[in-house]
Amino acid sequence: MEKIKIAVVEDHHLLRQGIIKILDFEKDFHVVGEAHDGLEACDLVKKHKPHIVLMDINMPNMNGIEATEWIKKYHPKTKVIMLTIHDGDEYIFEAIKLGAEGYMLKDIESEMIVEGIRNVFSGDAFIHKQLTGKIFRELHRLYKQDVPIVENAYNLSDREQDVYKLMAEGKSNKEIGDILNISEKTVKNHVSRVFRKLGVFDRTQAVVKGIREGFVKL
Repeated sequence: MEKIKIAVVEDHHLLRQGIIKILDFEKDFHVVGEAHDGLEACDLVKKHKPHIVLMDINMPNMNGIEATEWIKKYHPKTKVIMLTIHDGDEYIFEAIKLGAEGYMLKDIESEMIVEGIRNVFSGDAFIHKQLTGKIFRELHRLYKQDVPIVENAYNLSDREQDVYKLMAEGKSNKEIGDILNISEKTVKNHVSRVFRKLGVFDRTQAVVKGIREGFVKL
């Protein structure tokens, strides 16, 4: 069984060691290194090429946002999960736009850290449940300003684009059906096709993918 190679980047020593202890309990995890700032993180990625980097944001020398940008530019196969105290919109969306595959708050349960790492390793996005509402509210605000879906790289039909836009606003299937004057069952079929075309499994992943790949403009 292939082990998931993980790097832990956190400037507080005790917290960093605590995270590593949690990860060491998992037989399919291998912590390849640790770093206390963004510069060390970049060196660590160059040397060990981990599958996953758990990345703090506020750190000396180079912060986690800057380190994520560097990693995504020079080692795009390495996936980054932000693990931070910051739940502000500016941090969340900047990290997603730079290519981070996950965003967790430090008060997350240890089991969810493990689940998030496995999800991201398998190709999914992972957003702390506490933050999904922020994402949908921000997109709702943007869509009220007529921010378009600027690119249809996944060949969504006109109706699928309509459904995607309303889904990104946080509308339920019933609400989408009422707005578009179609049945809830038809909405579910459109949502399933959107997920399949985007290669995602839920609404949060669909919205995150739109932001990260630029066909939803922020």
